[in-house]
Amino acid sequence: MNEVLGPLTREPGVRHALLVAPDGVLIAAAQPEADESTASSVAALAAGWMQDIGRVVDPLAWGAPHRCVMRAQRGGLILLVAREATLAVVLERGAAPEELRLPMEAAAARLARHFDRPATAPRRDALALAGTEQPRESFPGPCPSPLEGAGQLDRTGASLPESSRKS
Repeated sequence: MNEVLGPLTREPGVRHALLVAPDGVLIAAAQPEADESTASSVAALAAGWMQDIGRVVDPLAWGAPHRCVMRAQRGGLILLVAREATLAVVLERGAAPEELRLPMEAAAARLARHFDRPATAPRRDALALAGTEQPRESFPGPCPSPLEGAGQLDRTGASLPESSRKS
């Protein structure tokens, strides 16, 4: 997840960048110097806040929130829903949340590519690396036609006996 969160931590004013599951569990944190309890607390706050806002906004038919910003006395918090997780960025005092809109959208795109990537190499690639030959078809050998041996139908849809078939 460092390829997703790493570029966010290089932005000026970013204190922490986190990836949070919808249930509030911390998936990844980009700042190694951040203690685990602080990161877990921010993750729980982020998930709870997004759920509360969604519950309030949903009856108004505005749709679920995609991006939320909270400004506080000593910094700020930006949340961006990205696929199966939420990106959370903790800002230092005086940092402008507007300047992180594009970097966070780019991180969300990297996260989407990460989720779309297959977890393991396809079988043919693994076999090619091992130097073995892969069969070209799923089932080697001739495949019988499903129509072979089927009777012909007359205009009413009834099956014709073998003796009355026209050649």
